[in-house]
Amino acid sequence: MLRSAIRILAIASVIPIPLLAQGQVDPTPAIEAVTQAAFLEGNWAGEGWIQMGPGPKEEFTQTETVTSMLDGAVMLIEGVGHSKGEDAAKQIHHALAVISFDPVNETLVFSSYVAGRPRLDLVPEVAPNTFKWGFSPPNGGEIRYSIVIEDGVWHEVGEFSRDGESWHQFFEMRLTKLGASGRSEPASDRASSHAEAQLERGAAVYRERCYACHEVESGDGEELSPDDFRGGPFPGARGERRALRVPMGGPSVEPEEADGAPALLLSFSLPPGAYATSVLAEVMKG
Repeated sequence: MLRSAIRILAIASVIPIPLLAQGQVDPTPAIEAVTQAAFLEGNWAGEGWIQMGPGPKEEFTQTETVTSMLDGAVMLIEGVGHSKGEDAAKQIHHALAVISFDPVNETLVFSSYVAGRPRLDLVPEVAPNTFKWGFSPPNGGEIRYSIVIEDGVWHEVGEFSRDGESWHQFFEMRLTKLGASGRSEPASDRASSHAEAQLERGAAVYRERCYACHEVESGDGEELSPDDFRGGPFPGARGERRALRVPMGGPSVEPEEADGAPALLLSFSLPPGAYATSVLAEVMKG
């Protein structure tokens, strides 16, 4: 086995360096092409509506995170939508998209990913502050979308046509740019977003899930409004990464008795931001 490994290393050592580098390509054309859509970069948040068929319009809140990657050769877009109102915690949309360059056809490619649906690879139309794409859905007709960025506002419209001539609008959203995103912005410098839509969602979740425990309805608890979520005790605080693994200090186990039955008392300490319930969940697995 050792002899075989030495033989493989000996063969690899004589492969010419140019042969190993044959797979490399000049990234300049890809960077120049993808840069056409640089106006989309950033963190965006706002509201919109969608109407499928003859039913009523469904309003939602939306965030879009657009990041330039691989030195500008690829752009990643993540869109997340939530219901608006009392059911604000319900996620109704989550999609990923990648803008890249096709060197064979020398065109931009807009690849869209949504769970449970086939991937779409489309050729978008890009003009200053305008991004358009379209496709034919399985049930027939044509769907087209357009994004126009003006004065820091992302305005997106979706339309459907049965014959390719008469178009019906079924989707619209307006987002506000919250801050720059991309390779020049470290993760530790990305400010947490306190957009109005998020403030409303936080208050709605509190009303839905926390009223009972905080005894709000009985009058003993405290009502919260979106203003209570604005700023908070640390105004201007920036989001940070949470450690995947944390040290557990001073763990100890002592025998105890609870309701006449033998029990164990587990004691330990954790750094700020860690949860004792996560530790107990692992302990209870055993």
